[in-house]
Amino acid sequence: MDEDIEAISEQAKEPVAAQDPAINRDGFLQLLCSLVAASDGGGLPVTLSINGMLVSGTIISAKAYFSAMAQTLANGIYQDEKTPERAKFEQDIANMPNTPDGKPPLAEGLQFIHLRDAKFLAASGESMNVTSSVLWRGRISKVAGWSFGAFSKA
Repeated sequence: MDEDIEAISEQAKEPVAAQDPAINRDGFLQLLCSLVAASDGGGLPVTLSINGMLVSGTIISAKAYFSAMAQTLANGIYQDEKTPERAKFEQDIANMPNTPDGKPPLAEGLQFIHLRDAKFLAASGESMNVTSSVLWRGRISKVAGWSFGAFSKA
């Protein structure tokens, strides 16, 4: 983890124009995502500003995101069938975020942030309510700003 912090610190020292656009993202947000992934904890509540919209929810690891996504997809495709094909399908989807050596990427390699229980607020101020737990995935490089804490029902 110390290597992650050091690499992100070095990246932050470079002028933005000198950074490769593919890695021009918030190093601290990357680090938080990495820490959540390493902890296997409950996640971290945040609100993100992306393209004028607010997205609020709990940061989860890519592993947790893909595991939940695999189950959601399998439920839609296989309904309640418990078959070897379904189990393989779920396992294949759940393993997607791993690098070729089977390990999660280091913080500086993280490109996406994953949220559970995502809620949305449009630039117009209109809330987009959802009736179920929403999984959300977005590019860290598209986050214009963020804060700790998530929306809750009033």
